[in-house]
Parts: sequence; structure tokens; C-alpha cells
Amino acid sequence: MTCTPDALDRVFLQLGPLSIYWYGVIIATGAFLGLLIATRETERLGLKKDYMIDIVVYAIPAAIVCARIYYVIFEWDRYVGGPWWDVFAIWEGGIAIHGALI
Repeated sequence: MTCTPDALDRVFLQLGPLSIYWYGVIIATGAFLGLLIATRETERLGLKKDYMIDIVVYAIPAAIVCARIYYVIFEWDRYVGGPWWDVFAIWEGGIAIHGALI
């Protein structure tokens, strides 16, 4: 058995029409581990644990919106001439981790 990029399946889990990709699982795992480390650090620094969780409640939706905006800006040719609401069709794919990090 070889483990080449061609042998790996991009889909981690398929639930009916919903596909969960490895890319998303890895990013979510990293975000979760980052939250765990950050909450431990806030406790070590004498801050409330809830402080970091409150930040994450705002940061995750903001990161998703920024990731979509970044994608749309760099793929603008796909959206020119089409219905304007396609810009919001995140379920059809199209977010960029670079935008989420900004």
C-alpha cells in the first residue's frame, strides 16, 4: 500500500449531500488546539478563561466572512455578470484560509 497524494481521498466524511473535507478537519483541529492553548495561557496570566472564549465567538464568524471576501476578490471574474447573490453562496465552495488569517 502506497501513500501518495493520488491515493488519498479529499473527503473525510460524507453525510448525504454534505461533504466534510480533510482540509476543513485539519483547520478546525488547529483552531481548537489553538483555543485550548490560549485558554491555558489566559489562566496562567491571571485572566478569566471566558475572556478567550468570548473573543473566539466573534473571531470565528469574522474569519469566515473575511475568508469569503478574500476569495470573491481574487475570483472576481467568476462573479461578474452573474447574479449578485452568488457572492454569498458559500455552500458552493469558495473560502480562502488567507482571508481568514487576515
